[in-house]
Amino acid sequence: MPKFCGKCGTKLTEEDVFCPECGTKNVPARKKVVEEYEEPSRPSYQPAAQPYYYGEVPRSNGMGIAGFVLSFLVPILGLIFSIIGYVKAKEYNDNAKGLSLAGIIISSVFIAFAILAIIVYIAEGDNISSTVRYRYYY
Repeated sequence: MPKFCGKCGTKLTEEDVFCPECGTKNVPARKKVVEEYEEPSRPSYQPAAQPYYYGEVPRSNGMGIAGFVLSFLVPILGLIFSIIGYVKAKEYNDNAKGLSLAGIIISSVFIAFAILAIIVYIAEGDNISSTVRYRYYY
């Protein structure tokens, strides 16, 4: 569609910014352009990254842990569980080996004190019974 000067009516080319006859600035007629509405692009949904484990999740030596705890409560069971946990520590990459060893030591000390207390009780019991005088009142 040809363009014309708004002041003098001279025919203008598309490249003309000013009218070659009168020098008026060529203002292009405003066109009503209806553009199609485009939805703004949204980032596509990506699920959260899954946690990555480096190798196998280390297993725990339950016998060693149980032996350590039981060494305070029931020393004989604590000693048994701690020995089993200490032997199986290699299977668990020495996991809880220290707890197993501590359970063995603590259980042994408690058992030794218990045996010593029983011996002292028996030894003192003989002395106490021999010194007690029975008095009978009629």
